Amino acid sequence: MLAAVCVGVVAFVALRPVSQNALPPSQRVSQPADNLRVAVRPNVNYGGDFTMVDHNGATVTQDSWPGKYKLLFFGFSHCPDICVGAVVKIGDVLEKLPAETTAQIAPLFVTADPARDTPEVMKAFLADFDSGIIGLTGSAEQAEHLIKLFRVYAKRTENAAAEDGYVIDHSSYFYLLSPDGKLAMFRESDRAEDIAHDLAVLIDD
Repeated sequence: MLAAVCVGVVAFVALRPVSQNALPPSQRVSQPADNLRVAVRPNVNYGGDFTMVDHNGATVTQDSWPGKYKLLFFGFSHCPDICVGAVVKIGDVLEKLPAETTAQIAPLFVTADPARDTPEVMKAFLADFDSGIIGLTGSAEQAEHLIKLFRVYAKRTENAAAEDGYVIDHSSYFYLLSPDGKLAMFRESDRAEDIAHDLAVLIDD
């Protein structure tokens, strides 16, 4: 199993390492009166039209989960540390939320490595995690388009010691997209209970 060297990116700003999790002052957004703990909330429209293939082989688009909040993490199945931890955290977050709130969320694990992450590979990878998590893959063009929509950093890096000779350096943020296209972001390092708290605030308000 391989460990990806994950490099973070904050939307709307220059790329920066994951270790530099603090947002620059110009990008910090004041928290609303309901006391969000960790969410970063650029009050702008985000996302857009896309077409992908889920881990069951079905074609999906941005309209496949009408009325739901999309909770996305971009990674790849050959990344056993950051990505595995992120998928585990998604499950932990969902468990901490009331059932009526969880029902409003479509949790999506989006591949940054479509060459290896076929639907079958994605399905096998996700089998050990929360059954509600949906894997998204597709052609290289489809994956690149969705990555660009969310300003995600993802770059193939050659590594002779890695399986197939490469890894994917990628950002490590969770992206919550509301049904009306508003974004909130969470760091992979944020605690599950803090993310769950903020999701409840954002979704149930």
